[in-house]
Amino acid sequence: MQNEKESNKLSVTGLGMATSISRDVISSCAAQRCGISRTVEYEYHEVWNPEEEEVEPLVVHMLDGITEGFEGSGKWIELASLAFEDLLRYSLLKDMDPEFWLKTGFIVNFPLLDESRFPNEESTAGQIPQNLLSDFNIPITTQNVISIFKGHTGIGHAIKIASEKIYMDVWDQTIIMGVDSYVDYCSLNWIDNNGRLKTPENSNGFIPGEAAACFMVEHKEKAKKRMALEQGYIGATQIGQEEKNETDKYFSSKELAISILRTLQANSNEACNIYSIYVDLMVKPSKRKQWQKPL
Repeated sequence: MQNEKESNKLSVTGLGMATSISRDVISSCAAQRCGISRTVEYEYHEVWNPEEEEVEPLVVHMLDGITEGFEGSGKWIELASLAFEDLLRYSLLKDMDPEFWLKTGFIVNFPLLDESRFPNEESTAGQIPQNLLSDFNIPITTQNVISIFKGHTGIGHAIKIASEKIYMDVWDQTIIMGVDSYVDYCSLNWIDNNGRLKTPENSNGFIPGEAAACFMVEHKEKAKKRMALEQGYIGATQIGQEEKNETDKYFSSKELAISILRTLQANSNEACNIYSIYVDLMVKPSKRKQWQKPL
C-alpha cells in the first residue's frame, strides 16, 4: 500500500526564471549557488555619499536593457514574459497538445497592493496572466486562471490552491508564478522612507532588485505516468499569520517558527532528516535578532 504522505506530494515538473544574473533558470540557480550576483547603477535614483560629498546612482539588481523605462505592472509583464518563456522552453511544454492545457491551472502571485508603496493601485495587473497566455498561444481557459496579490507569502497560498484543485481532479497540473520589482520610483521611495534601502549612509539596508520565477506542479503519480521530468517535489505547505506585540508595532516571529515546525512535521520522512531552511527577513537590523530568536 502506498504511503499516504507519499501520495499527497506534488511533483515539480517545470521551471522558469528571469533574474538580474540571467534570463533562464539554469544559469540563475547555478550563479546563486556559487554566490554570484550582478548589480548595476540605477541613474534614475540618486543617493548621497558622505565620504565623496556628492550624489551617486543607486546600486540595484536589475534586468538592464529589459525593464528600463517601465514602472509598476509594466515591469511585471516584462519579467513574467521572460520567466514564462523559459518555463515553456526548459520544460519542453511548447509543443504540448491542446488537450494538455484544458486541465491546466495558472496562478500568478503579485505584490501586496499596499497604498504606501503603490499610491495608484495597479488595476491592470490582473490582466497580465491572460496577456501572457495570448502572447505565447497557450490555450489555458479563463476559468483556470487566478491572480492573487499576497506578496511574499503568495506562493504558499498558490500551492494550497493548486493542491486542492489537483486532488479534486479539477486540474491535472498547475503553473505557479511569482513576479515583483523594487526597482521603480514608488517602490524605491517606499523602501527609502522606511530606512531599509542600502546606501553609503545605510550599510545595513538591502539592495533592491527584480525577478520573476515560475514552476509547474502535478500529482506525483500522473507525472510518473506521462514520464515528466521531475525536478523535485512539494511535500507540505503551511501558512500562518503573525500577531503584533501589544508593546511593539513590529511582528514577532512566533507564528513563522510554528509554521516551519508544522511543515517539517507534515513532511517527516526517515530517509530525509536534513533540511535547509531559507527565511526572508526584510526587517530593520534592530529587529533581526528578535525575529531570529524563536527560530
